[in-house]
Amino acid sequence: MTNIVLKEIGLCSIEQKKTIRLLRNQEYVKKFMYNDHKISTNEHISWLEKLKTDVSRQVFLVLEGDINVLGLVSLDQIDSTKKEATWAFYLEQKVKGGLGPALEYFLIDYAFNHMNLDKLKCQVLDNNLNVLKLHSKFLFIVDKFLEMQFHRNDEWLGIYFLSLNKKIWKKKRKNIYIKYRKIFEKFDINLSI
Repeated sequence: MTNIVLKEIGLCSIEQKKTIRLLRNQEYVKKFMYNDHKISTNEHISWLEKLKTDVSRQVFLVLEGDINVLGLVSLDQIDSTKKEATWAFYLEQKVKGGLGPALEYFLIDYAFNHMNLDKLKCQVLDNNLNVLKLHSKFLFIVDKFLEMQFHRNDEWLGIYFLSLNKKIWKKKRKNIYIKYRKIFEKFDINLSI
């Protein structure tokens, strides 16, 4: 079993924070993001500073054994009145073995049970069909699709807007766990806030 820690980014080491910037600048990650420019050191430092006071965001580094940076998971636009948030994640390209699905299951549970949200939302560019399929396995539904909404590198991309309701999750959560149990049992995921 692989020990995975989701560590609040403010608690991470300077080296871990540097590593996540390098990971975010990899072509493999950038091609699925709205913002695909190279993130400078100063821009990264500014982002980290803003996170310290932004109560509408929770950002966690995905660490193997509390040391090696594998990716990032974030909850954004957290609205305690509407009881909803958006979420996203990315992982190092070399990560295999089902960590993506395990993180998705863990984060959905965290959002609905720990944060007491009623709705999770996300957006997926139409060049990222693998993530779209992953979200659908975890009961996210497509609320709308906007074709040719985002222009980058002489290419127009569409955007899928997805959501998951807490009532649906609670009703079908156990079935999801049973279906993917062998994957989930490969990882011991813990939160460090």
